[in-house]
Amino acid sequence: MAAKLGDMDEAEAQLMETRAKHDARGRRLESWDERERITLAAYDRSGLTQRASAQREGFRYNTFIWLLKQRRDRAYGEAASQAGAVCGVSLAGARCADDAVGSLFAR
Repeated sequence: MAAKLGDMDEAEAQLMETRAKHDARGRRLESWDERERITLAAYDRSGLTQRASAQREGFRYNTFIWLLKQRRDRAYGEAASQAGAVCGVSLAGARCADDAVGSLFAR
């Protein structure tokens, strides 16, 4: 491998070492789920506005808002499931007496 490293530049060597899939331009190819996870994590850390973060990550603004909504809906669904287990009821139309789900999310 050391002999081959002399023939290629450092960037090409890094691409070979990571063994990640890349396109012809050297951009890393990711699954949609992985890109969504990375993008939303970067948004959470950045402190940027939604519009600025969408632009930085290469998403249309409406697509970025949709990703945030999907994440919020998944979190709400998980919280509703946990609250239903705590209250001992199905939340398919019933409400918990202490409103365990609503207390987790500001509207």
